[in-house]
Amino acid sequence: MAEFDIIIYGATGFTGRLVAEYIHATYPDRPWAMAGRSASKLAQVRDEMGLPADTPLIEADASDPASLDAMVARARVIITTVGPYLLYGEPLVAACVKAGTDYVETSGTLTINSGNTQADISVGLIADANDENPETLNIRLSNPMNAVLGRSTSTINLVDGSVSTCQ
Repeated sequence: MAEFDIIIYGATGFTGRLVAEYIHATYPDRPWAMAGRSASKLAQVRDEMGLPADTPLIEADASDPASLDAMVARARVIITTVGPYLLYGEPLVAACVKAGTDYVETSGTLTINSGNTQADISVGLIADANDENPETLNIRLSNPMNAVLGRSTSTINLVDGSVSTCQ
C-alpha cells in the first residue's frame, strides 16, 4: 500500500501550486505530498500557500533516476507539472511504469497560429505490462485567448494500445 494517494511533482511552479491548492482544498482527508528538486523551496512555497506545516515534502530531481524511483514508490498517482515534458518527462514515466504507479501530466499551452483553424496534439503512449483495457484519454481545451472554442472536450478510448473510439 502506498504511503500517499497523490504526489504533486513540480509543486513549486505556478501550475504545481494551483494543483496543490486544489488537492488540499478538495481532498482534505487524502494523504498527499508536494515534490520537487529543493526541499527548502518546497517548504517556502508550502508556507507561502498557507498549507499545514506537516504537509509532506519530497525531494526528487528529473536528472536523478534513483530519486524518481524513491518518490514514485511512495504514491498511487504522480501528478507532474515539471516541463517541458519532452526534456524531463521520460525518466518519470519510466519510474512510474517500473513501480506500477499511475502518471498524470498537466497540460501546457496549445498555440494555433493566426490563419490556421486546427493544431495537432501528440500524446506518446507507452505500453505497460498491466492489463487495464479499455484505457481512456480525456482532452479538455479551456481559456481561449482571442478565440472561440467550437468543441472543448474529446474522449479517446484505447484498447490494446490502439484507438477504438474517439468522441
